[in-house]
Amino acid sequence: MSALAIPRFWFPVIKAIICKEFKTGSRLIITIDRTQWKDKNVFMVAVIWKKLALPIYWTLLGKEEPADYLNNRH
Repeated sequence: MSALAIPRFWFPVIKAIICKEFKTGSRLIITIDRTQWKDKNVFMVAVIWKKLALPIYWTLLGKEEPADYLNNRH
């Protein structure tokens, strides 16, 4: 299963898209989101490309972390 891990599979795909579609010096928009989906907290970082958000990285936050955990960190 580790062969399908995010860094081994998805990072090279995102890197290829960024290298092909974004010119040096152009603006790259990164978005950060935390979404509650059923009983899961999903934290995601994505790059915006042609009005789409392509996930760069995502993780499930534990149940012990409150919904506003990321907003209240100092």
